[in-house]
Amino acid sequence: MIRSLDFENEGKKYTCVVEPLGAAGQDWWWFRVSGDTHRYAPFHAAKSDTKDNVRTRIVAYYLGHLAARAAPPPMRGHWARKQQAAAGAPPGTPAAAAAAPTTTTTTK
Repeated sequence: MIRSLDFENEGKKYTCVVEPLGAAGQDWWWFRVSGDTHRYAPFHAAKSDTKDNVRTRIVAYYLGHLAARAAPPPMRGHWARKQQAAAGAPPGTPAAAAAAPTTTTTTK
């Protein structure tokens, strides 16, 4: 089983090493990339790991991470809009049922 790996991809140097993650003691692939201050542990180390498949997985993970980081944040509705939508929802919908006041009548 390989325990460390250094390689370059698209002008960036990747430094990879197998280390335990947390108290569980399971081995994970940790890596750093030149120009990035973070350290990542994207997947477990396995006896079947080869330099080629580790390199491929790490580069794919990091490029996906960069794409997700560069993407705009997902649109979220404001909490007040949810209440307004529930109040204006057609009768019989779950939102309308939750927003509808309950009334009780008593007879004497």
